[in-house]
Amino acid sequence: MYIIGNHCVHLEVLDISYNKLVTGEGLKYLLNCKELRKLYLFKVSTSEHEVVRLLDSLPNLVHLGYKSLGNVVNTLRKRLKRSFRGMPHNRRLKLTHIDNTGAYNNRVSCLRCKPSLLNVIKETCPDIKTLKLRVKDEDLFDFSLIESVRNVEFVYNVGVPASPSNGTLRFLVCSGKSLTSISLICSFISTPILRGIALECVMLESLWIRCNYFNDSSLGPFLEKKHGHLKRLKILYIRVGENEEQLPVLPKAVFTFILQNAGQTLSELTVFMLSPTLTDAYIYELFVELHLVALQKVLFLVPGENNSGGLLPLTIETLRFLLNFCPNLIKIGNIACWNVRRGEILLDPNLNNLSHGNYKLNIVDKR
Repeated sequence: MYIIGNHCVHLEVLDISYNKLVTGEGLKYLLNCKELRKLYLFKVSTSEHEVVRLLDSLPNLVHLGYKSLGNVVNTLRKRLKRSFRGMPHNRRLKLTHIDNTGAYNNRVSCLRCKPSLLNVIKETCPDIKTLKLRVKDEDLFDFSLIESVRNVEFVYNVGVPASPSNGTLRFLVCSGKSLTSISLICSFISTPILRGIALECVMLESLWIRCNYFNDSSLGPFLEKKHGHLKRLKILYIRVGENEEQLPVLPKAVFTFILQNAGQTLSELTVFMLSPTLTDAYIYELFVELHLVALQKVLFLVPGENNSGGLLPLTIETLRFLLNFCPNLIKIGNIACWNVRRGEILLDPNLNNLSHGNYKLNIVDKR
């Protein structure tokens, strides 16, 4: 750190994450690097107060990778208030990303983003584009984002796992129209939330959902079979269940509802779910009905280790079909958890013909 701070004074990007040898004492040397724009400090041996000092001294930072950055901004705001003796000041930060989800050793209750913390972030960081926050659903009733925000990630756990409900729906009505990416990490997801996202988020390009179960297994068939929403969706990530021993129920209508207008735009589909729903026949029916031909990345996996064969009832027939139906595919898998034997691909002449000449193709097999 001494060498970097004293000999790289024009440095603009630095990643020193995952290094326990990086301490607050070492960070002091970075105060010389006034041109730093991006700095990543994930899992290093520093305290929040040392990061506050760094943020205060590096005026050009637009991206500071730190898992409790919201708390850091709040502490800096309080310090500035004391230094100005409570008088108004115009100090603003250039940060475009705020991650306040915390590391594994954090007390997550201290990371809860109440409306008061969000207001501090809005006032201090007017150019913010991405927010990753721990919330309670009730907090979202009073959330109002500034127009620059495009990406949000909400973790519904501030000590006890929880889920999106009416507060989230209210947030979507107020702020959903400007969002291009939404990530929800929660206990369960429900039909009203999916409807709210589709209806309010007209610019949405990326939808990322991680939950333990789907709450409305009986309501899935009542999702609208035809609608005019989610026409820009490029990335869908759905993970349902905690491990390979859990058998979650996700109605088939959920995928149809989300993807029915994304046939020409969807480039990435990732599904983590141990479910008898995912059969050769269902994948064929889904892809043909919705004409999902633009995909470049297709992954069907199970939560957990993903190295046990036969967990998903997908066979080599699905592999053949996807390679033939999606001409732009460059990544497909993980066949380690499909019902595909080791070496079966190499012995299949049809697969060899389909993949011939596609040098970018990566068939994932993590056995």
